[in-house]
Amino acid sequence: MNKGQAKRIRTPKEIEQIFNVMRVILAIVIALLFAFAVILMISDEPVEAISSFVVGPFTTLRRFGEIISKMIPLLFTGAAVCFIFSANQTNMAVEGGFTVGALGATIVAVYFHVGNSVIHIALCCLLGGLFGMMACFVPAFMYVKFDSKPIVSSLMMNYVCMYIAIGLINHSMRDNTAGFNASATFDDTAILPKLIPGTPIHFGLIIAIVVIIFSYFYLYRSKNGYEIRVIGKNSGFATYCGMPVKRTIMKSQLIGGFLRVAPVPLGNEARAVAAQPLDDDRRAAPELINERPVTNLFEHFARLEGHDAHPAAETVGAGAAAKFDEIVHD
Repeated sequence: MNKGQAKRIRTPKEIEQIFNVMRVILAIVIALLFAFAVILMISDEPVEAISSFVVGPFTTLRRFGEIISKMIPLLFTGAAVCFIFSANQTNMAVEGGFTVGALGATIVAVYFHVGNSVIHIALCCLLGGLFGMMACFVPAFMYVKFDSKPIVSSLMMNYVCMYIAIGLINHSMRDNTAGFNASATFDDTAILPKLIPGTPIHFGLIIAIVVIIFSYFYLYRSKNGYEIRVIGKNSGFATYCGMPVKRTIMKSQLIGGFLRVAPVPLGNEARAVAAQPLDDDRRAAPELINERPVTNLFEHFARLEGHDAHPAAETVGAGAAAKFDEIVHD
């Protein structure tokens, strides 16, 4: 073989990118095969059930909208965890950050009467982001100050955040006339507008895409993002180069905590419902997340494809869908 026909050797970066793509594809294939096996064992009409599982979400606009709507909070999860994982940290408090962040957004949506939708929604996201930042601050501070591994403290922090949110929404902020445990109704100016009529797809999707683009440019086109990635690859080398390792680690955790607050509760519901346990998709999402925010957009869509093969049950009260999310039927 002459030099012109020599096979090009892939760089380590290209190999890593191929591995990340193959890892996600393999995880999705294994999950689908496992689901198909269960359907074959328990269903009287497995072919129809599998067809409905795979093709069903794309048969109607409303079902497809359900997938997109459920994907929105995972997009924020992916962007947030990209910052945390890029610094080689295992702060799992983004789940608790989502919970108290939703609590912060609910406080503004219920008790602040602004009168302007743009300002009201911005205040909801701002206070929710600050609450989420505080949730991630505690494990990050313990790690930077006391070298306490964040995997344990962050998981414990999730329960603290969850019970704080449940306690306040189900008691102090509860609307006794709702007929179920829920907060008082949101102001109309705090609810995100729908993008497509007849579907639950709301303006939060646009905000999520903006956050993903911001995350990519921050991590891969800025000096601060370069420091985060270098520290994640080799903190000893970063220290030798004079990079502020501890400060950068703390910064990545706080940014992740702030970005994790998705404005989803303001998009489809007129009140907040605090239920236990939290959504498993938010808990398991980091398993499919890599360090590139843009690719997570497609990974989360693939993860949710098939979740809504059958339409969700119609609910009576506003906000009840969040409580009965797992109840689906024809």
